[in-house]
Amino acid sequence: MLCELRVRPAEPQGYGGSDCQWQDENTGAIHEVKSGSPPYRKMPTPFVNKEHAEQALKGTSRKAKREKRKLNLDMPGDPNLAAETPITLDDSFPNGMAGKMSIDRVVARGSRSGGYRMTITATSPV
Repeated sequence: MLCELRVRPAEPQGYGGSDCQWQDENTGAIHEVKSGSPPYRKMPTPFVNKEHAEQALKGTSRKAKREKRKLNLDMPGDPNLAAETPITLDDSFPNGMAGKMSIDRVVARGSRSGGYRMTITATSPV
């Protein structure tokens, strides 16, 4: 077999948005900032100010969008592929998977019987 392709649909996250807290340094009061829809994923610790809390919410949202479509590809080895390399899937891929993706992880391996092969994990860029 030359190439094996597995596309993993988005795993149910169990939450529709994020909720984080920040602490006012003048009064010591804890405030809450939310994004998305319920149920909310709660961030573990309060942030130092409102701007940091809002940036954390934006990052969580970008990560959730990026990981909606994940691709695992087992293929012959190619030393030119590395993490963070953009790849473009052409129309030969099934089920409308064509488009741009970003490589998140590359695992290379070699054996006498199988030769040089690699497993790539990629997600949609935001």
